Amino acid sequence: MLIGILGLNTLFEIAVAIAFCFFPERFFSQESLSPLAIALARVVGAGALAIGSLSLFFVIKQTSIKSKQILFPAIATLSIFHLSVAIAQWINFSNQAAPLAIGIIHSLLAAAFIYFSIRTRSLIS
Repeated sequence: MLIGILGLNTLFEIAVAIAFCFFPERFFSQESLSPLAIALARVVGAGALAIGSLSLFFVIKQTSIKSKQILFPAIATLSIFHLSVAIAQWINFSNQAAPLAIGIIHSLLAAAFIYFSIRTRSLIS
């Protein structure tokens, strides 16, 4: 199940990375489109690429998952990332600055990675 969640995260984050790095203008209205907005979107895309790459590493190297001491920091990092993005997106949604779907997706990924962080941590304790 963890490999499935990591695979889903990989696909999601790499898709976001491609979209934000190469097509950032599609995420802004004409009124809010500016060089700064495009630059920030590309930075978000770079971060998404890093997070997607972290997941991809564990999907490709499934044998590494047997080493819980390597896996725990990665899963904890993904938990923190998705939890913090979920909180930011819920705030943005409440200010009508982001779609609801983004907050839901990050919340679900945060919950899944927190669950696996707790399970993995208890196995190495």
